[in-house]
This record gives sequence, structure tokens and C-alpha cells, in this order.
Amino acid sequence: MPGPQISPDQSGQVADAVTGNWVDTLAPAWTRPYLRLSRADRPIGTWLLYLPCVWGTLLAMFHTGETRLFDAWIVLGCGIGAFLMRGAGCTWNDITDRDFDGSVARTASRPIPSGQVTVKQALAWAVIQSLIAFCILITFPVQAILLGIIALGNIIWCVVNFDTDYRQSGFVEVPKQLLGLTGTVNLRVTDLLTGQIYHWFNDWNYVELNPDQLPGHIFKVELNNRR
Repeated sequence: MPGPQISPDQSGQVADAVTGNWVDTLAPAWTRPYLRLSRADRPIGTWLLYLPCVWGTLLAMFHTGETRLFDAWIVLGCGIGAFLMRGAGCTWNDITDRDFDGSVARTASRPIPSGQVTVKQALAWAVIQSLIAFCILITFPVQAILLGIIALGNIIWCVVNFDTDYRQSGFVEVPKQLLGLTGTVNLRVTDLLTGQIYHWFNDWNYVELNPDQLPGHIFKVELNNRR
């Protein structure tokens, strides 16, 4: 059961945000509660979503040797999408944890328990962010959308060769802890770029990357019930 409520900071600043961040000092006052819901005052989560998108776009450009105007939109769209979807996820987290956040000193100053926004307002904000992100998504190629759908509920493992001139090879370690494995490895690994299927039975498995063919692999990792 939630404990006694803790009085939040009357300034509206979230306790675990950096003092003097841009949301608290530069953003219009009416937007601050919503930006705090989205953790815009703590952008590291957005960067962690966004940087792999930039790496992937640059890798494709190096591989094809072409730079298109649409590539700029991919970089921009992924940046906006990373901010929006991270924000929507954080907003939903605050909605579901609202009864507990008010009882913890670190979270009592968040917008919902502190009374800066209502639950209905927070829910509307989550929906708005998700809808805008969806509008961005449907501007991307169908293959990218389908790849994203395939990735849902699966473990996706990217192996990349950043050397565009030479073939690279080596052994990669299976993340047993991430997969919840404690004994023998028995995995079905599908390369989503080529459609090839591998069966891995060892802690370390051989991977080869040829920049003349594909400079990377995107592996979908599944537990294999067959020997």
C-alpha cells in the first residue's frame, strides 16, 4: 500500500533533475509539467534511443556510397521520434506509479503527485506524443516499419563492421544473463537483413562481416526448443 504523501517542492522542479536545467529556466511555464512528464529535463534516455538510429543511417550511407535528402529526414525524424516515444513511455510510467510516487521523496515532486497535472491531462499528453510519433513512422519505408514490428517482443542483436574496406570476423558472446539462460546455449538466430537462419549451441559463436556484401547483421535471437 502507498505510504503517507510527501509535500513536493512548491517551485515545481523535480527532485532528481539537475538544478537549473532548460525546462525549469527556459521553457514556457505552461509547458513545464508536460516536459517534466517526458523527462525532457533529463535527456539521456532520448540520446540512448537516438544514437543507434544515427549510427544505422550513417552505416547505410557508407555501404551504398550515396547520400540522399531523405537521409536527412531519417536522422531528423528519428530524433523527434526518440524524444516523443521516450516521453510517452515516461508519461505512462508516471501514470501507473502515481499512487506510489507521492510517498517517495525522490518522486513526490513529479507532476502528477505534486498536482501540476491531472491523470487525464497526463494521459492525453501520452496519446498526443504517441500519435505524432506514429505520423513520423509512416513516412519511413515499409521495410523499416515491418522490421520494427518484427522486433517487438524479441531480442534484437546488432553486429556492425565500421571498417568499410576490409572483411572482419570474430566470435561474439551470447548474452546468457539477458536471455535468462543458466545452462547450455540453444538458440535460433535469424539475420533480418538476409533471412539466413543459424543455430547456436556455444557461449561464443563465429560471425563474419563483409563490407562488399553487408557491413552488419541484425540478429533476432530466440530460444530454440529443438536440437
